[in-house]
Amino acid sequence: MCEWVPHSVNIECSHMVASIYKNIDTHRILFIGDSTMKRLYYHTLPEKNLTVDTITERCNWIENFGMTKSKIWNPPLKTMGPVAYGLKNSWCTDCNGCQSQIHGLGLKYVEKNMTIYNYIAVEFAKDVEMQSELGNTTRNFSILS
Repeated sequence: MCEWVPHSVNIECSHMVASIYKNIDTHRILFIGDSTMKRLYYHTLPEKNLTVDTITERCNWIENFGMTKSKIWNPPLKTMGPVAYGLKNSWCTDCNGCQSQIHGLGLKYVEKNMTIYNYIAVEFAKDVEMQSELGNTTRNFSILS
């Protein structure tokens, strides 16, 4: 177990994550979370040799993943997010700078010993920022189907 806090470089956490997958031949690793998870994602990447297939901005998340927005954006309940920018701007994240990044979607064959890292910005456990035809919460998406 390690502690990861915003604006820190905790090598212990990066090594812990790396040790989980070091003996696996080929795999994809998906990081889901806010800006703190994005920092862990960047610090864990041993190399950045794959081009980014999809990168999102603050308010185009759904379109960049090839989904259709819901017809109506329903505001969150008091126990849900967004709570700031995304609350005032439908289909936008609160986090400025939490661009999701998807790599390797165009690869027909993943080479042995290849690791593909991806990051999806999801800020709240109960998050309704990205409502689509697939669901009313950000968790109800399927980008790799």
